[in-house]
Amino acid sequence: MAGLLVRLYQLDSLPGELWGDTITHYRLAEAILKGDFFLEYRFLADGPLFSYFAAFVAKLIGLSFYSLKLTTTLIGTACIVTIYYFTLELIKKKSVAYVASFFMAFSFWGLSFSRQGKPHMLIPLLVTLSLFFALRQKVILAGILLGLGLCIQSASWGMLFVFLPHLMILLIGLLTASPTILSIIEDKQSYFSTSGYYGEKLGAGRHLELGDYVSRLSENIVKNITSFNLKGDVAFRQNIPGHPSLDMLSGILFVLGMILLLRELFFRRKTKLFWYFFFPFWVIQIPSLSDVSNPQSVPNIGRMIGVLPFVCIAVAYGLVFLVTKISQLTAFIGAERIRQPLILAVLLGAIFIVNFYNFFIIYPRTLPNGNTPFGKIIARHLDTYPQDSRVFVAGCCWGEWGQPEPGAIEFSLRQKRTLNFVSPITSLESLLCENDRIKSQTKIVVVAQPKPIADFNASCLTKVKQYQLISGQWSVATVFEGERR
Repeated sequence: MAGLLVRLYQLDSLPGELWGDTITHYRLAEAILKGDFFLEYRFLADGPLFSYFAAFVAKLIGLSFYSLKLTTTLIGTACIVTIYYFTLELIKKKSVAYVASFFMAFSFWGLSFSRQGKPHMLIPLLVTLSLFFALRQKVILAGILLGLGLCIQSASWGMLFVFLPHLMILLIGLLTASPTILSIIEDKQSYFSTSGYYGEKLGAGRHLELGDYVSRLSENIVKNITSFNLKGDVAFRQNIPGHPSLDMLSGILFVLGMILLLRELFFRRKTKLFWYFFFPFWVIQIPSLSDVSNPQSVPNIGRMIGVLPFVCIAVAYGLVFLVTKISQLTAFIGAERIRQPLILAVLLGAIFIVNFYNFFIIYPRTLPNGNTPFGKIIARHLDTYPQDSRVFVAGCCWGEWGQPEPGAIEFSLRQKRTLNFVSPITSLESLLCENDRIKSQTKIVVVAQPKPIADFNASCLTKVKQYQLISGQWSVATVFEGERR
């Protein structure tokens, strides 16, 4: 419940701006709501499964950026539950399972992707579920969940390698995902040619020598390994640019937990740890490691998100071990009043505070124009005009990182209306004064980039008002209101 509440906190405003990927997922969910059902990867990197979840939520509350984010919030909340049962099944310690759930609930990584309106959070959900049922020897169910996982996003394809030792689960998974896989094979040119989405990343057409491949893959492995504690993802929408994937305390606990689990594997011969923890941890990263053409895109916590359950378990294992040792030490020196629950509360509280601060205070400052939602602000302003007003948006993408995109304005409207997108603004006069259909409109509203548009003076209009839309320290747009002469 606490994890859900944190995910809902400021959900409408953080992140605040629709952008390219989420605009596409808006359109895909909209297509399903209109009866256009599909099983193929329509967005190249992203499969069909998330769109159906998003459409279901939109059916209940209406389609919007908020409904997309609410969909990932609900999925992220489900991950808090599934990580508990998977950890308990694998580690057999309730304390470790509870702490793993806590970390899934409040880590920056989990929070960020639980609020993005993109499909990535489905990956850890399907990873934990498929492995849980594989551990329980529920072969058919594990296979179906694997197949569904292949329909999420290209970052989930590492799951294929996870189940190589479980051929029956793998076959059921491939059969379940066969319509999606066949659609990729039929359109292989779009995916695997030299200019295809995956072919370009895999170095197709670059004529790389084997040594070059090995060198670049080695660099990617080092970047991924060090991303947990040193330098992480630089993509501002996913992470505080360059910030490690884990906070300092969690990073230390992660390393400690991995060492302790390796000890369990080698000295106590717990082979399940290899097949259901260490092996998946590495092979799930194959899609993120395989980009040999774009070194600036590695590490990428979106492509690596399949390892998040294992990171949670390692952090939890290290923390429970540390709490036990500190408790033993305090008892040894005669400080019996310092009990394990108090030590646990202090460490968990520190993790919560740091991650909450990073996400809700630091992260918004790194978003475009300090997380100022240009498209939403413009849309709310346009909602105030009567429906018979003719609205033009001249140009686009004048913010720090190309916002607002046309879709960000259109899909943020509470009252749907026709928007006329034109560029540049100098083309407006002929459009307004010569188009017979537009001539019938008496009220004209023009939204343009936030600088004076005194050079816009259509001969068929009388200027009524011209002003700037301001939000905090940012000029969002210039608005021109005119009437037909």
